[in-house]
Amino acid sequence: MTAERALVGEVLHLNRVAIEPDPQVEYTAIGVRSFGKGIFHYEPKPGDQKKVQDIAAHANKPTAWIEPDSKQPLTFNTVGQSQPTTLVPLNRVIHERYAVYWKVDNKTT
Repeated sequence: MTAERALVGEVLHLNRVAIEPDPQVEYTAIGVRSFGKGIFHYEPKPGDQKKVQDIAAHANKPTAWIEPDSKQPLTFNTVGQSQPTTLVPLNRVIHERYAVYWKVDNKTT
């Protein structure tokens, strides 16, 4: 049996939808392996696993809420947030739960 080859963009379309996870619902993480070599998924997890803090940042200073860590390369710490957070490259936490996107609340002052 042979399969017809197609580019991902020819059979799928990008649809970004912001969601607020519901603590009462279970979510299944899925993804596509590199170079399209299959699909993977993890067991469902409740939506209250770890809420990532919202980032408070000035729209005209988008990087003002992070600063480089003086002791570790490619490591950053948040500044002026409700709780401290350390940002590291994904390859350091690939087997842990992590956030890639944050909700940003624009500061007006």
